[in-house]
Amino acid sequence: GMKSVKTLDIPHSPDPLTLFDVNNPRRKVSQKEAAGFKRNLEQATQEYEQLSQRLLQARAQNEKLHRLNDEKDETIKNLRITIEEQDSKITALEAKVVDKKRRKLRTPAEDEIL
Repeated sequence: GMKSVKTLDIPHSPDPLTLFDVNNPRRKVSQKEAAGFKRNLEQATQEYEQLSQRLLQARAQNEKLHRLNDEKDETIKNLRITIEEQDSKITALEAKVVDKKRRKLRTPAEDEIL
């Protein structure tokens, strides 16, 4: 049968867990170096998660601002309509006032013609 050799059992092995550089398989990586890689990876992962969170918040804020902008546009549109309605009412009232003044200025002779 096949003999399974545990690295731990080999007395001359200086390190029970020998690591190699993935990019350069002949280069051994020390435990200290590996620990540094692990720390860097954990830090990068943490930064990535924080940035993802910030991105989600920024997206939510952006959508909220778009919604507010749409509401603002709608309000402006409604105000324009209201202003136009008020303008036409004012124009109609002015016309009535002018008409009344004209009637007052008429001579009795003009009234008979009309």
